[in-house]
Amino acid sequence: MKSPKDMRIIQIDITNACMYRCSNCTRFCGHHKKNFFMNFDTFRRAVDSMKGYHGTVGMMGGEPTLHPEFARFVEYLHEKTETRYKKGHHALIRPQRDFIESILIENKVNSEVYRYETGDRETVVGPGLWSAMVPTYKKHYELIQDVFKMQAVNDHGNKMYHSPILINRKDLGIDDNRWHEIRDNCWAQDVWSATITPKGAFFCEIAGALDMLFDGPGGWPIEEGWWKRTPDEFGDQLQWCEYCGIALETFTRDANDWIDDVSESMYKKLVEINSPKLKKQGAINLVKIKSGKIESQSKNGAFEVRKDLFYESFSSRFNNERSILFPKEFNAIIETKETKCYKTWLDRYGKLFNKIYIISSKCVEDSNGRTIYVRQDDVWGHGFSYAVSKCTDGEPIVYLTDFIEIDEQFINELGKCVLNPGTLMISKKDDGLRALFFNNASSLIRMGLDYVENADSFDKIMERWIQYKVIPFDIKEIEDLSCKRIERRKKYIIYGAGKTGEMAYKDINNMESEVIMFVDSDRNKWGKKLFEKEINKPEMILKCVGKYDKIVIASTYYQEIRKRILSLGLSEEDYIIHE
Repeated sequence: MKSPKDMRIIQIDITNACMYRCSNCTRFCGHHKKNFFMNFDTFRRAVDSMKGYHGTVGMMGGEPTLHPEFARFVEYLHEKTETRYKKGHHALIRPQRDFIESILIENKVNSEVYRYETGDRETVVGPGLWSAMVPTYKKHYELIQDVFKMQAVNDHGNKMYHSPILINRKDLGIDDNRWHEIRDNCWAQDVWSATITPKGAFFCEIAGALDMLFDGPGGWPIEEGWWKRTPDEFGDQLQWCEYCGIALETFTRDANDWIDDVSESMYKKLVEINSPKLKKQGAINLVKIKSGKIESQSKNGAFEVRKDLFYESFSSRFNNERSILFPKEFNAIIETKETKCYKTWLDRYGKLFNKIYIISSKCVEDSNGRTIYVRQDDVWGHGFSYAVSKCTDGEPIVYLTDFIEIDEQFINELGKCVLNPGTLMISKKDDGLRALFFNNASSLIRMGLDYVENADSFDKIMERWIQYKVIPFDIKEIEDLSCKRIERRKKYIIYGAGKTGEMAYKDINNMESEVIMFVDSDRNKWGKKLFEKEINKPEMILKCVGKYDKIVIASTYYQEIRKRILSLGLSEEDYIIHE
């Protein structure tokens, strides 16, 4: 086991409310009769207690964005985190055609390799978020991208592999001596997190969740330095290991099955707490054990153990076909000095926009349901404010003046992107103005209704917008990182001859592509072979220019390797990151 001070992540569990009931969930979502929501005072103490910790301070659930005070919590976490970052220009301000790849790159860019007492670990120092990207994630999208340096997001749109937790080692007949060896080498406690819940601090996130589920005595006091405790000080918290089977490495199940695998003694404990999930038909698989082995029929639909790699690839955490992050609709606000029949506007823009709001002091036509006239009452801001309030919350609004041309292809392309609601896209030329914004943008909210209603033009709105969040209304602003993935029938150099390099080699082969060479910064590996490919020093890359398509960085030492590649005279376009 390891001390929390040697963990690269420590979580703050702010709620166990969740929209999902995943198989073998580490927070046991679905088993609680009532969900908890951490209060702000506890969260404040939790954040303050992490002073001096070198790693990621995570916000987790359940689904943390469901917490009614999520925004307040995030602002406090940002304010108190020692290595403050973000709140400035970054890639996720732009429209994202490949959202999950941008998240991966952001995670890598913000990472460093830190020497803990137990060895080197890749970590991000600062705020982290664990989320299923549900509607409340979309609601807080701007704030999330402003603050969090690291995100472990997963929309549950693809297969995931969760190991059973509620399998008791005694049900498998494992004696104390063998059990203590298994427990003390638990892979989850090694690679996952300690945690803070409303009931205190815990050496292991699953221990904290079990204490919540079974109404345990609570954890250590939430005070500065609690995370410096060593394994010999874990004491009574080790009792929760008896309830946890994740270290037993039995099998895994697709999280989307919504089935919990439970051994007999743990089933009885669920009965004692009257778990709601017991009443859901097919939600519990009562694991049958005979002579210390799980019977094969109890493993129906199961997969092999995958330990910490619970997904196929980082990109599999996001479903490009089904994500709720993409725009559902576009509305338009059109400013005109002329009185026009609504049919003219609808014929021109009807296919692009769900509703069209027309600001004009001269118009007398009524609404036809899709084209709605808004009077200015001699003040531009009155009409603008009213139209904005009627547009769908959290969906993009296109603002146009008179009959200027708009690129329909661009709007259609934006519909395939994840958009940051805090961004103002603007194009102002002699023939008029084009803009795209959201009515829940923080810039617009902070202006205040009184300012917006009394503005005499859209120029006044632009003046008050957070300037680093203003970008050109141009298709070139769409962030497309598809070129950063391993592609079919390409040639690659792998930088990194360790375990990640081995995984990259297999992924490249699976894509019917070719690895022409390994390189590594460790001179002790030079001249050796991996998969029958010689491992070379980095300078050998220069002798292969024109013979490969991309360099694959396959190592936790991302920052160091990136700098080395650039020092060779290569560019950011010459490499990709292995997932």
